[in-house]
Amino acid sequence: MNNRQKILDCSLNLFCRKGYESVAVSEICKEAGITKPTLYHYFKSKYGLLEALLEEKYNEYGVELERVSYSDEHIENVLHRMARIYMEYASAHVNVYLLFLALEYAPKESDAYKAIKPYVTKTFDSVVRVFDKAGNTLGNMYGRQFLFATSFIGAMNTYILMRYKYSDNKESFYLDQSEVYNVLHQFLHGVYS
Repeated sequence: MNNRQKILDCSLNLFCRKGYESVAVSEICKEAGITKPTLYHYFKSKYGLLEALLEEKYNEYGVELERVSYSDEHIENVLHRMARIYMEYASAHVNVYLLFLALEYAPKESDAYKAIKPYVTKTFDSVVRVFDKAGNTLGNMYGRQFLFATSFIGAMNTYILMRYKYSDNKESFYLDQSEVYNVLHQFLHGVYS
């Protein structure tokens, strides 16, 4: 494994365990078995390291969310595909997903929030796009796209977080297709009411 990837992997492990703000550059270097100049050679700063890490990890699911948001399928199919992307990613990378949530809810002026904000915005824009497209065919959505997008993302994040917190086995956390269906069905019940 090259030094750059080793730094990314070690910092991800530390950020997931302790939170971004609580991890010092010296801890990352010690964990990765490298010197500070080596870290700075690849990332310039701890913040630059976080940005690189977020770009790599977000692209594993964010690009797919955006692609699905342009689909011309019925809204229920598109939202089902999006819900599956959320839950499959969270099942496969639960610590990364929880780190994303922690960063998203960090204080607005913190480095943590500034780093995650572009990705939160991309995700939100993708979900809003789905409701924008459906607004033309489903009258009750017109003008409420922001509300529905916020509710959809909130439902996904809250379900994943609570399901993890109450899971017996945190090491092999898994969300199955029936859960995807049930969460989406509950959400859509509110949309159509």
